[in-house]
Amino acid sequence: MKAVIRLVFLTALRDRLFSGLAGLAALVFGISLFLGNAALIEQSESGMVYAAGTTRVVLILGLAIFMAFQTQKLFESREIEAILSRSLSRNRFVIAYWLGFAVAACLLVLLISIALFALYGASAATLAWSLSLLLEAFVILAFVLFTALTLERATTTIFVTLSFYALCRLIGFFLGIRDATPDIGANRIVNPMLDALGMIVPRLDLMAQTSWLVYGFKAVEQISFVLTQSLVFIALALTAAAFDLQKKQF
Repeated sequence: MKAVIRLVFLTALRDRLFSGLAGLAALVFGISLFLGNAALIEQSESGMVYAAGTTRVVLILGLAIFMAFQTQKLFESREIEAILSRSLSRNRFVIAYWLGFAVAACLLVLLISIALFALYGASAATLAWSLSLLLEAFVILAFVLFTALTLERATTTIFVTLSFYALCRLIGFFLGIRDATPDIGANRIVNPMLDALGMIVPRLDLMAQTSWLVYGFKAVEQISFVLTQSLVFIALALTAAAFDLQKKQF
């Protein structure tokens, strides 16, 4: 497993994943400082919200795209056959491959957190935001791995991941509409479906909220639910990925 984790890490270095995302994050922080200084009031808070919100999207999309294309490359170059021909089982390969990208996500989130601390000061809310962003990255990486191993095509994987990510970010909006809609007519069918969807789909809208950076972190009970839901989803996604890989013939 260590060899696969090291392979993922070295590939990320070779393909300049860290330098590329770090450069984009630096650009985002620079633009956010400019926009924050242009605000009439709460300049520091505005810049921090711009920086945190944008780097969140850049990080998640960057990791998802890189993982999708890297997995496709493993299949096209038949490198995955060479890896699995050794003593490493397919289940352990899935776990190690995900852990490799999880380590990369940890380093990138650490860089973003250091930048936030340096520019806007350290706080419990900033730490909570960083940890929830890391959890969000873990969830998306597990989903991308399952999709990439199943579809074996990076472009399709990215489209499916973007759709899934949008659903996870908008699920709170849908549930808000459901709460404001009475259970009459067709809503007797739609509302229970939305309730079930809210339990299955990870509530990424509750993670890494930029409002925490301004008003403080006051969502302990909320985060405990999201943490449990996310860990269950990661376990299910990795299990499904391992099951699909077991069925493939090389």
